Amino acid sequence: MTSLKAYQNDDGGFGNAIEPDLRAPNSQPLYMEFALRVLYDCNIKDEELSQKACDYIAKHAVLKNGIPTIFSSSANYPRAEHWNNPLSAEPSFSRLTGLVGLLKWQGIKHLWLDKATEICLSIRKFTSIRVYQRTYYRQFLSLGRRFPKLRTFSSRIFTIIDFLL
Repeated sequence: MTSLKAYQNDDGGFGNAIEPDLRAPNSQPLYMEFALRVLYDCNIKDEELSQKACDYIAKHAVLKNGIPTIFSSSANYPRAEHWNNPLSAEPSFSRLTGLVGLLKWQGIKHLWLDKATEICLSIRKFTSIRVYQRTYYRQFLSLGRRFPKLRTFSSRIFTIIDFLL
């Protein structure tokens, strides 16, 4: 945890090149996902870190559109060629859904997170799932085991996702 927290900036986000393909020191949604994924993969829950992360995401996400993978300011720093794609700086509902799922897994209480969860449950958002987005939706929908409201919904969507692939 000490190593991971070293990458967390004062704004609650993560930076300082926690993901090696982008060397920006400022917080990026990509870095946030990377940090939350490390916690998930290691089965570590940290309320303080997650509350700060949620505050950061709430400040930068637009619930109707999502959150970019990286901010355009990252262009000022060394980065791998694949991050030069202009779509990386466009809001992504898929990215937001994955972040919401990882934050919900942390078990934190946050008003914005409750609202974001409800929006992520909107069935119309799942009508155009691309193959690479499957991971984000599975992160979010895997919460169905712990949250009864998601249980029926997630089983229907898993069927749709698997059919689309």
